[in-house]
Amino acid sequence: MNEVTAKRLVEFLSQARLEALVKRTGDTSRAIELHQEILALGCELMKVIAIAEIALRNTVVANLTRHFGAGNWLQRSPGNFSWRKCEVDSIDRATKMPDERLTQS
Repeated sequence: MNEVTAKRLVEFLSQARLEALVKRTGDTSRAIELHQEILALGCELMKVIAIAEIALRNTVVANLTRHFGAGNWLQRSPGNFSWRKCEVDSIDRATKMPDERLTQS
């Protein structure tokens, strides 16, 4: 990476953000490279976290469905359980929102 490119990237990323990495690497260019590597690692971790979150959510839904004996426990409070008003409002807003994933091309 040339000096001009490094200076422009520092402007975009900010000196404050890179300061700790420059201290570790001793070099602005290497600090920028390390910053990019950290971002890439974060992206890779998010793939795993997203799958784990979906699996956990699906497991919770399956267990609550089995526990309450009804598949619509989110929209209708089952038996001796009732949602608070703020929860009902949140559920109503969420169920009225269009699912953008279905409309994307």
